[in-house]
Formats: sequence, C-alpha cells, structure tokens
Amino acid sequence: MARLELDRVEVTLGGNRILHGVSLDVADGECVALLGPSGCGKTTTLRAIAGFTPVSGGEIRIAGRSVLGLPPHRRNLGLVFQDYALFPHMTVAQNIGYGLRMRGQDRGTIAKRVEEALDLVRLGEMADRYPARLSGGQRQRVALARALVIKPDILLLDEPLGALDRKLRDAMQVELKRIHREVGVTTIIVTHDQEEALSLADRVAVMFTGDIREVERPATLYARPRSREVMDFLGEANLIPADVTPEGALRLPGGGEILHAGASPGAVRIGIRPEHMTILREAASGSIAARVTEIVFKGAHASLYAEGPAGLALSASLPPAALAAPPAIGETVHLRPDPAHLILFEEDKA
Repeated sequence: MARLELDRVEVTLGGNRILHGVSLDVADGECVALLGPSGCGKTTTLRAIAGFTPVSGGEIRIAGRSVLGLPPHRRNLGLVFQDYALFPHMTVAQNIGYGLRMRGQDRGTIAKRVEEALDLVRLGEMADRYPARLSGGQRQRVALARALVIKPDILLLDEPLGALDRKLRDAMQVELKRIHREVGVTTIIVTHDQEEALSLADRVAVMFTGDIREVERPATLYARPRSREVMDFLGEANLIPADVTPEGALRLPGGGEILHAGASPGAVRIGIRPEHMTILREAASGSIAARVTEIVFKGAHASLYAEGPAGLALSASLPPAALAAPPAIGETVHLRPDPAHLILFEEDKA
C-alpha cells in the first residue's frame, strides 16, 4: 500500500495535448475512480501512472518517490485489464503465480501466496482449471488475484467490469468492495460506468477534456456537484433557467416562484435531480406546467419526460405508488422542484 500523487501531469502524443496538468492525491489504502466520457483522458492517466505512456510534464510519486523514468515492471503495480489478459495455456494457479515467477520467487513461496490469493477471491477449488472453462466473473477474479498476489503498492483497474453482463457486474461490484476492504491496497479504477464509480470508490474524480474537474465522495458529488457540467454528466438532471428576484425568490419558466433566501439577483440555472421533482395533476405554487412526452418503465420506478415552456426538457421520477395510473402521453402535468434540493449555477458558467 502507498500514497499516489499526481502533480500537474501532462501528456502530449503526436502533437496533441491529451492531459492538461492533472493533479490528484490518493491516500494510502484509498480507492478512487476516474470517471468521464470517452476521450476525456482517464485511460491515458492510468497508462501514465503505469509507465506505458510517457509524461511530458509534471510529476508522479508513489510512496513519496518519483516513478518518472522507471519502466512499468519496476513500479510495483498490479494491473487488471478489461479483457483480463489471462494466458489460455496456463491453469488458474499458474496464471496467478506468473508475476511471482518473473520476480524469482521460490516454489514454496509461490505456492503459499497463490493459495492465499485463491482464497481471497474464493476460487480455491478451481486452481487446476484453464481460463476457457471459467465464467466471465471467474476470469475477472483470477485477473484480480494475479494483480494482488505480488503485493503491489498501487492496484490499477481499467474498466474491470466492462465485459460482464448487468447481473454479474452487480455481483462483482460487491466482491470488489469486499476484496478492497480486506486487502486495503491503494486503488485507481478507470470506468465510464457511473454506477460502478459511485458504488466502488471512496472518491470519484470526474474528468473532461484532459483535466480533473471535480473530486469528491460519491454521495456529495451526486447530491451537490459544484458545476453544471458535472451535474449534467453524472446521472439524470434537470437544468432549468430561472431568474432571482431582488427579494431572493426564484422565478421559474411560466412565472411560478420559489423562495430561496441568499441567492443574488440575476439569471441562474437550477440544477435538480428527477427524484426531487414532484408530479402534480393541478397547478400549484412553485410548479412548472409541462406536457408529458414519454414514460419509461425501469422496474422499481419509472421516468417521466416532459416538455415545459419554450421547449424546456424536464424529467421526474414516478414513485411506485403512481405506476398503476401514470399520466398519459400528451397530458399536462405540473412539476414542482423541491426547494431543499435545489442547486444554483450562475447562467454564464458551464
């Protein structure tokens, strides 16, 4: 285990600047997820940490020591790739012990540590199987055991659950949290899956265009993001244009008002999650009239999509009690934001 520090890391490839001074401090034993859209630089960041991609500026330190200039095999990192990269001609035990053999460990040490790693990932009975005879989840656990058996300072996971189906992915999220809790290794997860990032990580770093925009604990990042861009990216969100009156009230599209003490007068955007929008059949104070355009059933709840004034796109969550008689497509409803969950963003900021 070790602390990981990225200090204004820059990467330029083929004349294109990929990372624009990425800084991140990961505590000893902490799990941080790098989350962002395709092309944001999260995989390049992981590859720079691993030593696969050259750094053109900044510093990378592991346990307080610079690793710039060190090849990947001298950085003491454990890596798990999306395709797992298991050797098909080796058994599970041989795959797990490969890194130890490359480090010149004796047979007794290898056998003992492979057995411990198999117990950790709950695959002790499959030591003699070949990868072709394993399920996707079992192969993922073998790859994880192979990365952990060398006792790395940092564990790097590149889209670790991306190749699994939804049900197996959910089960493996629980397994990964258990294993991280038991091992306590400092971990970086690269993922584009928001649920995966929020469920696995102690903190989530949201990346856009080669830089980290926000780093925060999952619950805080979801409930109180500091920027419109992060709120719009992370889960579903309503971003509603409004005006703050001199009295401190929010004037909504269509003329409704919500008291919101402390806001400065001027144009703003209200950020609010669909689950904090109440669906009313009649007009009420602080609501927005909108025409229902679609209702999407999602199991325990449904999402209602509607068009407000001037084509404003709005969404709200239908609670289970309302699923028996939901509003009809084309019906006018009134959506009321919960004042306790509003986030205000200045209109001229993205």
